[in-house]
Amino acid sequence: MTLLRRHSRRGSKFTSGLTRAWPREHPPIRPTALDSPGWALVGDSVISFTVYGEAEPAGSKTAGVTNYGRRFVRDANPASYEWKRLVSQVAGAQMNGAEQLEGPLSLVLTFVRTRPKRHFGKRGLLPSAPAYPTVKPDALKLARAVEDALSGVVYRDDAQVVEQVARKVYGEPARVEIAVREIEAEDAA
Repeated sequence: MTLLRRHSRRGSKFTSGLTRAWPREHPPIRPTALDSPGWALVGDSVISFTVYGEAEPAGSKTAGVTNYGRRFVRDANPASYEWKRLVSQVAGAQMNGAEQLEGPLSLVLTFVRTRPKRHFGKRGLLPSAPAYPTVKPDALKLARAVEDALSGVVYRDDAQVVEQVARKVYGEPARVEIAVREIEAEDAA
């Protein structure tokens, strides 16, 4: 296995972890374990990596007209720009000059969210604390931001994603684990 370089942005709440190339015999679409850094296999139609930071949702748009009469459409969440930029940068580093994936794709996203302080008492996690983050933002809007960020970097267009799994879980540190796989003809039903 070859060890790749560590990527980080100092002074930002977003950082990516240490990455390492996967051996060829690794199971194709399994995302990385929740407590390990991202591992990447590029060139065998599977790309998997981890982006550290609190994921921001995208999806809702705001339309308007400038003072000069020019029309525009932008994300309603301005924080999503920085998040998408970070995901694109980490994905680009993982691709390392490799060609974009072609054809139908499968995408697995695991969003690890930090627990709010109110879930903890003097003796640790409260029994009344929920097992899963069933609060906003919803998984689809989080996934939409990652899909947009990967477009033009890992794959040509997010319309290529024909199979998708998006989950939200509690854990430390906050991150998203991303696995993209090309779907072969024999995988189709």
